[in-house]
Amino acid sequence: MLRGVQGLFAATGHMDRDNFRDYVSALNLDANFSGIQTIGVIEWVPAARRDAHIAAMHQLGFTGYAIQPQGLRENYAPIIQQREPSIASNRAPLGMDPWADPVRRQAMEKARDSGMVAVSGKVRLGVEPSAATLLYRSPGSGEQHQPPLSANEFWSSQGTTGCSR
Repeated sequence: MLRGVQGLFAATGHMDRDNFRDYVSALNLDANFSGIQTIGVIEWVPAARRDAHIAAMHQLGFTGYAIQPQGLRENYAPIIQQREPSIASNRAPLGMDPWADPVRRQAMEKARDSGMVAVSGKVRLGVEPSAATLLYRSPGSGEQHQPPLSANEFWSSQGTTGCSR
């Protein structure tokens, strides 16, 4: 499933919201991937691009968009798109930055450095008390590279995909 999203980006050369929505809809997650609550896209945002990133999301119509948690960091990795229409009450909001959470970040780094899909430890999604695990696939997963690359080198103009279960 995550490999398919990676293939979509590779084929189009960029992240297209409509193509992503159509692709995820065609997966029919509820029937074909029981237990998957959501699938989303994360964009790598260096601190120098933070304000421009937020402005671009506002221009796309997400006027209340902000990177959460707030605060200054060297880099951000906010969720910029998820399964639509929204069906899960416990999914993370757009702008939530999993890079700021140690458990999520460890899985993202593992995906980046190993070239494989990585699974997080248990995390809480949204406002629900139940726990979930996350799967991350970096944009270069499956490609040969010399890990570990710095996050800036690996995700400089790319994003990553993830899903929760």
